[in-house]
Amino acid sequence: MKTTVHYFEEVELGDEVPALERRATPEAVRLFVEIARRKNVKLFTESEAARKVGSSKPIVPGDLVMAYIAQALQKWAPEATIEVLDVIFRQPMSQMEPLHAGGLVTDLGDPSDGRVTCDVFVIGEQGDRLVLGTAQLTMPSKESAPNP
Repeated sequence: MKTTVHYFEEVELGDEVPALERRATPEAVRLFVEIARRKNVKLFTESEAARKVGSSKPIVPGDLVMAYIAQALQKWAPEATIEVLDVIFRQPMSQMEPLHAGGLVTDLGDPSDGRVTCDVFVIGEQGDRLVLGTAQLTMPSKESAPNP
């Protein structure tokens, strides 16, 4: 498995985007909702509000989970630009649960456009796919890279 790719030509159909493990701590979530100006959404910070939606702990904001997916993509392909990140949340994720964000290359565009399409996912500690989706990246080609 390639842990890092820099150019479109290094990517093949079926390549894995290595899973990145993250745990959303209560402190990280509090900071995130403060920066995102979402402090009034109590199910992210209060257990009682989270219980009303079926979670035993405050849940992780979806946009924070999407940031974890984006981090996995950027770690795998640091020169890529994420053009589209479209996901479906299948169930709430509790804070402190280990989340594994990763993906799989499912389509390659023409080398001239550098487009790479990946199925993306987040897997929880029980092995459930909590988030599923698609990402489209644009990657530079070796031909367009400056000569050293």
